[in-house]
Amino acid sequence: MRFEAISAKAYEHPADRAATSALRSIPLLDKVVKRLADLSHERRLRQILVGDSVRIGEHQVPDLWKRYGEAAWSLDIEPVPSLYVTQAAMANAMTVGAHTPMVVVASSLVTAYEPDEVDAVLAHELGHVLSDHVYYTTAMVLLARFLAGSMPKPLIGLPVRGIYLVLLEWARAAELSSDRASALSPPGPGAATLGRVRRGGGPLPGTVRGHGRPGHGRSPATGGPVRRLAVGPGRLTPDRRGRRRRLRPSLTVPRRSPPPASATASEAPPAASKVAPSRAVAQLG
Repeated sequence: MRFEAISAKAYEHPADRAATSALRSIPLLDKVVKRLADLSHERRLRQILVGDSVRIGEHQVPDLWKRYGEAAWSLDIEPVPSLYVTQAAMANAMTVGAHTPMVVVASSLVTAYEPDEVDAVLAHELGHVLSDHVYYTTAMVLLARFLAGSMPKPLIGLPVRGIYLVLLEWARAAELSSDRASALSPPGPGAATLGRVRRGGGPLPGTVRGHGRPGHGRSPATGGPVRRLAVGPGRLTPDRRGRRRRLRPSLTVPRRSPPPASATASEAPPAASKVAPSRAVAQLG
C-alpha cells in the first residue's frame, strides 16, 4: 500500500510534537543547531560515515536495495535517500544529513534478523526523513563526535554537553513517530513491534518467534494480535481482527425486542434477564 502525499502530521506522536515545540522555544538553540548543520560540518561527517561504509544499490546487495525502495515507495519519499551498510557490533541504524539525508545500517542487523524485521527498521529510518528529524539528528551526531574528540571542536566555550543532552531528550520522543511510520510499511505493525523486542534482547532463539512460525504477529505482552495503527484524526481504527474499519462517533446498542402481546406469562422472559439499553462510545484518535 502506498500512502501518497502522506504528511508526517498523520502519524506524529504527541510526545514528538511536544518535544519539538519545546526545542523551538529555547532561545538561540535553532541558531546553534543551524551552525552545527552547516554544510562544511555535514560534509565532514558524511565523509567519515561513507569512509567506513559500503553503499547499497542495484548492483550491490540488490535484494536489500529493492526492499528499501519498496519502503520508500510506501511512504511516498522521493528522491530515495542513499543507503549504506557499515560494520558495527551493535545492531542499529541511523539517518543523518540535514541537506542530503543518508541511511546507515549495521551489517549485524541485516545478517542476524528476519527480513521483515530489517524492512521495519528501514521504514523507521525513512520515517525520520519524512518527519524532517534529520535537522536536529545531524546536530546531535555532530555534538556527540565533538564530545568524543573525533572531530574538531569549533564551539569551545559553549555548554555543548547541555545542548547535546537536550537533543537526546528530544530524540527519544522523535523515535515514537518513526515507530508509527514503520508500522505503516509493508511488513506491518507486527514486524515493527516484534523486531524492536528482538533488538532489545538480541536475536536469541526463542525471544520472539520468527516469520511464518506460530505466534508471529502476536503481542509479546498479551499474546493477542498486534493491533493496527490508527492513521489520521480518528478516521481509521483497528477492530479485533486487526482489520481497519471506520467508526461513527457513537454506536447505539439496539433495544431487545419486547415479547409478543399474545405471549403468556410463562413465555415472557424473566425480569432479571432484561438488559437495559446501553451506549457504546467509540473513542477516536
